[in-house]
Amino acid sequence: PNLMPLYDYFYDHDKIYQFMLYAEFGDGQSLKKKLATLNQPELLYQNPLLKIKLLIHAAQSLATGIHAMHLLGLIHSDMKPGNTLVDRDLRIYVSDFGCT
Repeated sequence: PNLMPLYDYFYDHDKIYQFMLYAEFGDGQSLKKKLATLNQPELLYQNPLLKIKLLIHAAQSLATGIHAMHLLGLIHSDMKPGNTLVDRDLRIYVSDFGCT
């Protein structure tokens, strides 16, 4: 449900290391980076609603992921565009569970 699969984690002093499925995510761009690539004038000229459509899709996807976390009793205390991943099919996932 729009949550990045987290397979394992461990602590090393004050750092948390997370093991997530990453290979199928292509370049694993964060939502922040993906939105930045849409600022190219030629893309916006060809499809002026592209960025708005992606933002609506992102909001719906992230709301689904955050809702699923809340149903599990978890709260993501550092939600921001940089803590998301977008796969090749433009599915958007909540990631970076270090503060959860």
